[in-house]
Amino acid sequence: MTEFSGGDDPILKELLPGYLARRRDELATLDDALQRQDFAKLRTIGHNLRGSGGAYGLAKVSEFGKELETAAEADDADAVRETIGRMRTFLAEISI
Repeated sequence: MTEFSGGDDPILKELLPGYLARRRDELATLDDALQRQDFAKLRTIGHNLRGSGGAYGLAKVSEFGKELETAAEADDADAVRETIGRMRTFLAEISI
């Protein structure tokens, strides 16, 4: 299990559970976009993850976002699927 303390920032500690819950909910949107081959939607979500992960101290989420954005730009469904799978595992294992 991956643990994240949120550092010393009490506001971040308060906001982080909600952020992670939204990312978990977003997995269904990613799955749907992949099924429809909506690479524009996948690219947008990847771009947003890339920016937001770092703001919450979650560099791994930013990495997933970058990988997702790059794979979607290349219309690479296999790479998108693999990234979503790793993100799903990460989100299932992280605890605050």
